[in-house]
Amino acid sequence: TYIWHFDKTMNALRTGLNEIEEILKEIKASNKQHYLSKEHANFSRVIHEYSDPAKGFVLWKGMLEGKLV
Repeated sequence: TYIWHFDKTMNALRTGLNEIEEILKEIKASNKQHYLSKEHANFSRVIHEYSDPAKGFVLWKGMLEGKLV
């Protein structure tokens, strides 16, 4: 799960959505590993653990909630 963080203003949201569109174009043109290998100030991600589906969801949800607070 990819998460981009923006200030809570309409201008920041508009600018952020435009940035995400450009990022998605970049990912499609190269690949996601290329994008993920770089540092991004307003970006984080939550890793999915699939070895135990029930436990994996609980872990994912907890990590996601931690990023959103």
